[in-house]
Amino acid sequence: PPPPTPGPPQPGRPGSFFACRHPLAPHPEIRYHGRISAAPPLLPRNECAFSAAIFFYETLCKAIQDPRRASSTADAEGACRFRCQRGGKCFENRELLSVHGVCDSVLTDREHFRSGVCFDDVMSAYRYDRKLRDLLFEAAEAVEIDFRARFAYAFSRRYGALGYRKIANFADQGKFPDILKNIDSELDRSKERCVAHFKTLYFQGEVPIWALVEVLSFGTLAKLYNILEEQGRRDISMAYGIKWDILGSYIWHMSVIRNLCAHHARIYDRAFYNFRPLNEWRKMRPPISDTRSVFHQCALAYRLLRNVSRDCFDRDEWRNRLFIHFRSATQFPCANIKAIMCVPANAETSPLWV
Repeated sequence: PPPPTPGPPQPGRPGSFFACRHPLAPHPEIRYHGRISAAPPLLPRNECAFSAAIFFYETLCKAIQDPRRASSTADAEGACRFRCQRGGKCFENRELLSVHGVCDSVLTDREHFRSGVCFDDVMSAYRYDRKLRDLLFEAAEAVEIDFRARFAYAFSRRYGALGYRKIANFADQGKFPDILKNIDSELDRSKERCVAHFKTLYFQGEVPIWALVEVLSFGTLAKLYNILEEQGRRDISMAYGIKWDILGSYIWHMSVIRNLCAHHARIYDRAFYNFRPLNEWRKMRPPISDTRSVFHQCALAYRLLRNVSRDCFDRDEWRNRLFIHFRSATQFPCANIKAIMCVPANAETSPLWV
C-alpha cells in the first residue's frame, strides 16, 4: 500500500506512533443500524498491520451494516470497539487474522451468523482455542526433545557418530539420498556453535549424530527414523514400549501437530490424520478406531511422554491443566466445543490417560 499520511496527533500524545491514518480507510461516516459512527480509529504505522486492519475493518463494517449479521446494536458496537483500541493501545490484528476460521464455524451460510451468536462469543471461542493450542504445543515440544535425545543415544551406540552417512544402515535406500541432501542443507544453514565446533576440530569436518539432532527439523528426524533398518528402530522404540514399526508414524504425527501449533493454526475443530490406535486403545470397549480429534492427539502426546522424567516434564500436572481447560468448554453458546473435540463424559477416568 502507499505510505501512510500523517494524521492529527492524539490528545496528550503529540507525535504518537499511532498518529497516522491509512489512505485506503473507509469513509469516516459509516452507518450502523441508522446511527453514524465516529471516524475509524488510528492505526499503527506498519504495512502488515495496515493491510490486516483495512481488510477486517471493511469485513466488520459489512457485517455490522447488515442487520441479519449483527443481532443487536450492542453487538455492532462491541465489534467496532474490538477492531482497534483507542488511547494508543496495541492494535490487535494478530487476533483478527486468526479469528476468521472460528467465524466460519458459526455461519449458517456465507452471509448469516447462527441465531443468538454475537462477536464476543466468537472471540471467546478463539481465545479458548489459543490456550488449547499452547497446551498441546507444550506437550509436543517435550515429545520432540525427548525423541531427539533417545534417537541420538541409541543411534550412536549402534552405528557410531557418523553412521547417518552410510547407506548400509538404512532399509529404504531409495529415500536415503534425498534425506541426506536435506541434512546437508540444514547443516549449511545452521549457525549453531556446536556445528561450527565439530566442523573445525573433529571428525574431518563432519558433524556427529548427537550434534546433528540439535539442528535437524523434527520432520526430517522423523523421516530418518522411518528409513532406518529394523534393529536400529527397535533400539529407539524400546524406551517407549511401542512397536518399532508404528512409532515412526506417531513421531511424524507429532511433528505435524507441533508445526500446526507453532504456526497458530486452529486446533479445536481440526480433523487431524487418522493414526493407528495404540494396542491398549484397541482393547477398550468399544474399541477406538477414529483418532482424528484433538482429544486423541492430546492422549497420544500423553502416552509418548510416559517415560520422560518429572524433572523435565510433569505429564500428570499437564494432564490436570488440560482437563481443567476441557471442563471450561461448556461456556460457549456459539459452538458445542466439547462435542467438536470429541471429549467423552468419562474423559478423566478413560484408560487413554493411564
